[in-house]
Amino acid sequence: MVNPLLEQLAPIAQPLAPGWLPLAYGWWLLLVGTIALLWLGTSQWLRHRQFWAVKRRGLSQLNHANTTIEVNALLKKVAMHYFESPSINAMQGQGWSDFLSQSLTGDRESLTSIIANLYQPHTDQDLNQFKILATTWLSALSTKRIHEVDDA
Repeated sequence: MVNPLLEQLAPIAQPLAPGWLPLAYGWWLLLVGTIALLWLGTSQWLRHRQFWAVKRRGLSQLNHANTTIEVNALLKKVAMHYFESPSINAMQGQGWSDFLSQSLTGDRESLTSIIANLYQPHTDQDLNQFKILATTWLSALSTKRIHEVDDA
């Protein structure tokens, strides 16, 4: 005994399985926030890499320098790029030595003597020592040191 009214009804429709869209507002905010943080982090990283590109190039070219004059010119190029002082290009002798010594923690006396005798004939020992001092100076170059020198 089947009720005739029940036979006229359509079969029960099953609801569709929920998909991942549309997302709730919180998920959209999380997605937008994640994309914004990724974009911001990537742009900061690229800006950082671009800012220190001259330092990296200087460190790599230091290995190819054959004279103390080339090492000195390389240090001046890097210093002129990072420091705001317009007088860096004109610095020489004791003034240049003092400028470099501000960020060196090592052997300042040998730096002073190498720069004082920059255009004299040098031995390989002078060149190697100047390369070591230049590497130390370039490696110690940081935004903190740049601001300290520019503020002084």
